[in-house]
Amino acid sequence: MTKIDYGQTSQFQTFSVEEGLPQSQIYAILSDHNHRLWLGTKGGGVCSFDGENFKVFNQNNGISDDKIFALFQDNQHIIWIGTGKGIYTMMDFNLKK
Repeated sequence: MTKIDYGQTSQFQTFSVEEGLPQSQIYAILSDHNHRLWLGTKGGGVCSFDGENFKVFNQNNGISDDKIFALFQDNQHIIWIGTGKGIYTMMDFNLKK
C-alpha cells in the first residue's frame, strides 16, 4: 500500500505486512467519512488505517472469511463488508453479521 500526502510537496510512503498490513493482496478499498482507509484483503481480513496504525478484523475477531471482496459505506456511516461467506456491517468498529 502506498500513502500519498497532498500539499506543497508530494510524499509517498509504502506500507507492507511488516508495517501492519494484514496481507499484501488488496481486493477492495474504501475511504470512510472520517478519512480512514479500509482495505479488504485476499486472506488477511479487512483493516482500517488512520494514517498511522492498522486495525485488523479477521477470523480471529468475528469475520468468518478472511477474503474480503467488497467494501461500501452508506449515508448512515455504516460500513458494509462483503466476504465469500456473508455480509457484515460495522459502525464505530462494532461488527455485525
